[in-house]
Amino acid sequence: MRQILGISLSLFALTIAADAFADEDEATTGDEDAAEQEAPRKQKRKRRVVEEDDEADEVVVVERRGRRDRRPKRLPPTPGERPPEGYVESESNLRGVWIGGVSMLSAGYFVSILGGGIADAVEDHEDGKYLWYGLIPVAGPFVIAGHKEIESGGKAVFILLGAVEAAGLGMTIGGLATKKKVWLRDDVAEPWDPELRLGVGSAGVRMAF
Repeated sequence: MRQILGISLSLFALTIAADAFADEDEATTGDEDAAEQEAPRKQKRKRRVVEEDDEADEVVVVERRGRRDRRPKRLPPTPGERPPEGYVESESNLRGVWIGGVSMLSAGYFVSILGGGIADAVEDHEDGKYLWYGLIPVAGPFVIAGHKEIESGGKAVFILLGAVEAAGLGMTIGGLATKKKVWLRDDVAEPWDPELRLGVGSAGVRMAF
């Protein structure tokens, strides 16, 4: 029972982390899009203050720039080239893949729990055995579908939920385990991407802040 509750809490924590990363990516994308839209305006509004020194015949051009840095936080690296000025090379996992995987796994998991509770109510099970089966990630929906008293339509639904959970788990593991090179803006802290840790009979996700 403690292991099942622990798995449930881990999925909940991963869901929160995935939502946070998704919000961060949307905010970053929004900043980049806004920067592209404002670029023409900024060029039009750009002022040049020219100071002339009559004695030395020197012309000093002073350009006014916006206070906010509009450079993107991350850039895809170009093979064989060094990062541009203001960027450093770093590593990151496949954020879009594992966020999508966590979303699929969590959605299938919670719908399986709900479906198990509904099946218990339909079959008048006071012990709530289908609800408990639904708490088992990936395998739970297939166990429920294997019971004879579940109708064919219900079996198809639980098999589909099990497939969704399995696909989400695969995407989560693959996205966390795979690393890629990125060019990170030098004034941005190192990415606090989750790190997948696998051992004999154990698995976990490590996050450093």
